[in-house]
Amino acid sequence: MMCDCLTKIQDNLKAKGLEIPTSLPLRGGPAIPFFPLYRADTGKLETRRGRPKYVMPTHCPFCGAEYAQEGSSHDA
Repeated sequence: MMCDCLTKIQDNLKAKGLEIPTSLPLRGGPAIPFFPLYRADTGKLETRRGRPKYVMPTHCPFCGAEYAQEGSSHDA
């Protein structure tokens, strides 16, 4: 079972007109949020062949709870 840290944080940020951009896998992977990568030097979205690069954490970046790896064969 996944923690609800991201949902709680998104709800708090929404009240201030902010959000953390995330995506969820569409093809059979576990429901783990993906976070887009931005270049630290320019602040621009990092891309590969015109498509954004993402990082998929194995643990919640807020509380450290491990995300379930439901037989994941994910091809991003």
